[in-house]
This record gives sequence, C-alpha cells and structure tokens, in this order.
Amino acid sequence: MMRRNKGWAFVAWVHDGAGGRRQVWRGGFRTKADALSAERRFLVEAEDDANQVPDAPAPAPSPTLEAFLV
Repeated sequence: MMRRNKGWAFVAWVHDGAGGRRQVWRGGFRTKADALSAERRFLVEAEDDANQVPDAPAPAPSPTLEAFLV
C-alpha cells in the first residue's frame, strides 16, 4: 500500500502464464481501506485464474465416408 498523489495505490506480482511474473499497479483509491480491499479482491481473482485447468483439446474429427471410400 502506498500513497500516490492524493489517493492510494497497491502493487502486486502475478504469474504471467509463461513461467514468469509481472508487476501490476492499481491506483486511484480514496482511502487506504479501499485500496486494501481492492488488493485482496485482485489477488483472489488472480489466484482463481491461475488455478483454472485449461480445456482439453477437441477430439479429432472422424473421417467422412467420402474420404474413407477414396
């Protein structure tokens, strides 16, 4: 949490999906409590996104009758 200009901001490190991390800044909160609650929500959402299992690839399409007969 830090004071920036006339408001409050936070910075968080999140995984970028390629094995690395990146820094994310969010600001413009009127009070320190607003910034703190926004930071908590942001971190929960980032963790939920990181824990999602990617969809399985679609199965290969079956050959058509025309391709089978040729």
